[in-house]
Amino acid sequence: MKSDDEMKLTAYALGELDEAERTAVEARIWNDDKARAEVEKIRDMAKLLSDELAAEPVPVSRAIDVAQLQQRRRRLRWGGRLAIAAAVSVVAGGLAYSVLLVAWLRMDAMQAAAIMAAFGLGTLPAVLASAFGTGAILRALTHRGWRSAAASVLLLAGALTAAGPALIARAGHAVHGLVLDCVTY
Repeated sequence: MKSDDEMKLTAYALGELDEAERTAVEARIWNDDKARAEVEKIRDMAKLLSDELAAEPVPVSRAIDVAQLQQRRRRLRWGGRLAIAAAVSVVAGGLAYSVLLVAWLRMDAMQAAAIMAAFGLGTLPAVLASAFGTGAILRALTHRGWRSAAASVLLLAGALTAAGPALIARAGHAVHGLVLDCVTY
C-alpha cells in the first residue's frame, strides 16, 4: 500500500476525515478486502494503545491557584522593596546626619548651607536611582554573585566607617583638616 493510502485509511479508522473523504474511503473498503483488513488492524492497535494508556497511573499534580501565586509574588515584591527602602533610608540618614555635623562644626550659616546644598545635589542621583531602580536591584539580588558583591561592599563600608576615626588619627592633622575642616588646636 502507498503511503498516501495508509494515511487515508488511518485517518478513516480514527474518525478524522470530513464527510466527502469518509464517503470515498468507505466506498473503497467496501470493495477491497485488504483495505478493510488494514482499517480493522489500525482500529485494533488504536484500542490497544488507548487501553494501555488508560491503565498507566496518572501523576498527581497539585493544582496551582494563579491568584494565590500572583498575590504571593506581589507580597514578596513589596517586602523586598520595603527592605531596600529601609536600608537606603538608614544609609542616607546616616550620611545626612554626618554631613549635618560637618556643617554645624563650620560655625557659619552660609558655609553650612552651602555644604548641605552640595550634599543634597550630590546624593540626588543616587536617591533617584535607588527609587526608580528598586525592581532592577531586586532582580539583580536574585543572582548569587550580585548578592555576594553587595554583601562585600556593605562589609567594606562598615569596616571603613568603624576604622575611620583611627585612620584619621593615624594619618595626622592634615587629613583631619581636609575631612572635617573643623577648628583644630
